[in-house]
Amino acid sequence: MTTERRLVAAALDDAVAMAGWRLLGRRRRTTQLYFQLRAHGVSWRRARTLVRRTRKALPGVRREPKARATALDLILA
Repeated sequence: MTTERRLVAAALDDAVAMAGWRLLGRRRRTTQLYFQLRAHGVSWRRARTLVRRTRKALPGVRREPKARATALDLILA
């Protein structure tokens, strides 16, 4: 679980930092998250779910940076 949390948090931070970039840069980072999770032994379904939830949470975290911890908890739930 700590590995999942650390990887998702890093991907969320990187994707938020890429706010000025085009969509492809952010998509690339979340795709990379999927393969990192799979390399750490997370099942494909769980990895896919985490990536989907991360993509959905990005607009809210960009608008409200203080909500990052809450978003991270909801993504990993």
